[in-house]
Amino acid sequence: MPKQTFFNLQKQKQDAILDAAMDEFASFPYDKATIDNIVKKAGIPKGSFYQYFSNKEDVYRYLFEIISREKTKKLELYLLKLGETSFSEFIRRFYFEGIDFNFKDSSYMNLREKFFNNCSKELRDEILEFLIQDSNRLFEVVVDYYISKGELKEGLNIRLVSEMLTNLTILFGKQLRNKPGISREHIMDTIEEMICIIETGIKRS
Repeated sequence: MPKQTFFNLQKQKQDAILDAAMDEFASFPYDKATIDNIVKKAGIPKGSFYQYFSNKEDVYRYLFEIISREKTKKLELYLLKLGETSFSEFIRRFYFEGIDFNFKDSSYMNLREKFFNNCSKELRDEILEFLIQDSNRLFEVVVDYYISKGELKEGLNIRLVSEMLTNLTILFGKQLRNKPGISREHIMDTIEEMICIIETGIKRS
């Protein structure tokens, strides 16, 4: 988490520092990225960096916090439309919006790739836990609403269902990482298959 001195900066300067950090971590594996490069790109003295962040790990964590907050803010707009569509259609739109967010720019895609492939397991697990908790909270709201609406069965374990839906999100992310060049359309087709399984189950009728 940044120090208070960072939040005291004008937004333009905050953005310059974060943009420089994003560029550095998207360009190099975590252990190769340096504070020297970040401050050079941001145009600030190295001493100033330590007035804003404790270390490289600190600014790295904060980048993912900002990304999660931005993604959550976009997805929360769909929560305002809960009553406008069925559960399946809502989840479909929810996932589509999330995938579109992941495809939005090459810097974010590169950051994600290096996060999963090069970041230390301890730091990666810490950041993932934070991201997963955010996702679970969103899905808990959705599942609880559609239970109250009568579309989902009463007595469902809301927490478990939410964790399952989050894990599907993780699965889509793995497809993006493990299949270089995979198209948005292929991911969307996979989402459609998942929605179909959620709707119909896997047992023969």
